Amino acid sequence: MTRKPSKPSKCPVSVNYHFTRRCNKACGFCFHTASSSHIESLANMKQALALLKDAGMRKINFAGGEPFLYPNTLGQMVDYCEETLRLESVSIVTNGSKVTERFLARHGCNIDILAVLCDSFNESVNVAIGRSSGN
Repeated sequence: MTRKPSKPSKCPVSVNYHFTRRCNKACGFCFHTASSSHIESLANMKQALALLKDAGMRKINFAGGEPFLYPNTLGQMVDYCEETLRLESVSIVTNGSKVTERFLARHGCNIDILAVLCDSFNESVNVAIGRSSGN
């Protein structure tokens, strides 16, 4: 008797968690166009992360909008994912404008990857595409 191969299970191994759509930039090409965004309570976010872990998630990437607009929430989620959920990888995607030494000193040990978006090293190009205000 031949046995039919089972379908691979669908489990969310790696998750991009866009916990905010808000951003401090106005890049013309970005799909996140919201100027406001609902943010769930920290308890609800932790519950969702725990459910994802139970479903098979091993890696989390916090994205937005700009996640560093909410540094306290972001820091608590990063720490929770590393220290409590013991995920294999915790990463953040940011435009880099709100990252602080204080945040990194407090939470950096729990971040595996910090991806900083860079569209151009030419400031006039960044201004033209909305990535910068010339500062």
